[in-house]
Amino acid sequence: MYDGKYNATREGVTRRGFLHRLGRTTGFGVMASLGFAGVPEVAKQTAKDINNYRKYAVTQGSRSSSQSLRNAIQHLINVGGGEYELLTLGYGVDAEQGYKANDFRLGQILRQTIDDVDRTIGGVLQAIYSIFDAVTLDALPNPPNEEYNNTPHPMRPLRFAGSSICDLARTGIDLANIPTLGLADNVLSSAYKTLDEVVEAVKETAQAGTNLLRKPAYLIASKDKADRVVDWVALVPLEWATNVAKFEGFTNLDRNNYQRMLKEKGYTGLIIEFAGSSWLLYKAINRDHHHHRSKKKPEEKPPEFPELPGESKPPKFPRLP
Repeated sequence: MYDGKYNATREGVTRRGFLHRLGRTTGFGVMASLGFAGVPEVAKQTAKDINNYRKYAVTQGSRSSSQSLRNAIQHLINVGGGEYELLTLGYGVDAEQGYKANDFRLGQILRQTIDDVDRTIGGVLQAIYSIFDAVTLDALPNPPNEEYNNTPHPMRPLRFAGSSICDLARTGIDLANIPTLGLADNVLSSAYKTLDEVVEAVKETAQAGTNLLRKPAYLIASKDKADRVVDWVALVPLEWATNVAKFEGFTNLDRNNYQRMLKEKGYTGLIIEFAGSSWLLYKAINRDHHHHRSKKKPEEKPPEFPELPGESKPPKFPRLP
């Protein structure tokens, strides 16, 4: 009987066990690399990155409650435009969308799929190599790869793991484009854009409330100092949660975004967003796995034995008032 728990002895290595082992291995490699890099240097870089992440949160939101509400309303208006774009597969908007370039062009779709599959395989192998390299404290020889050599040793497992996840997602979209003649990415891109506007509207609405903390803070400290302190309560947590929900922990590390996101968020920002998105992805996979297991293995009922001849049942007495 399946009781919702995993029995490694009976079932071998399960998906949950694999994810746990991968997480432990990657975490150990990163922690070992941080120690290898030197605590003072890491602490100095972390302090700088944390302040950069606060500044990034300020640029993505607002310190004014009224401005936050106006931003939320604008995002809600954009939701309607995203739904219209989704229903019309992108052809209802005048703007040129990149995802329409391959519509009804099977040859281009197949070539793109082959290129992305090749890139995905290479990216996954590179991510695995970076994990082993981190665990062995950079003892393995560096491959002739400019991206690999220019990435700090502690960041390599996270960067290439996140990039591989993006490559896998891109390859999955390519495969879906083949039977749909390129319309799958129209739907997915429009749907993601709509969900992005919804999440941003929720964030701006919440920040309109948390920004009210600034008024009493101004009575205690100077405006500049109070703003910096309140940013950690009013803006940074909501910005982090929003980016995690949009899986920016992975897209930050994509080869097309990495350098720009590193400049804006710093190494620490990339790490904490990757951790949040990884946890969210793990919970989604684990929940889906539980759902399918419960369907495949319904709860077993005890067998019912037939009544033997001459066997009498106990008499039923009337219930007393």
